[in-house]
Amino acid sequence: MVSARNATKCAEHLLSSVLSFVK
Repeated sequence: MVSARNATKCAEHLLSSVLSFVK
């Protein structure tokens, strides 16, 4: 099971990747 902290870290990583792609 994925911990909340790990899920948050993954979400932030994906978000930063999307923002970098948009830029």
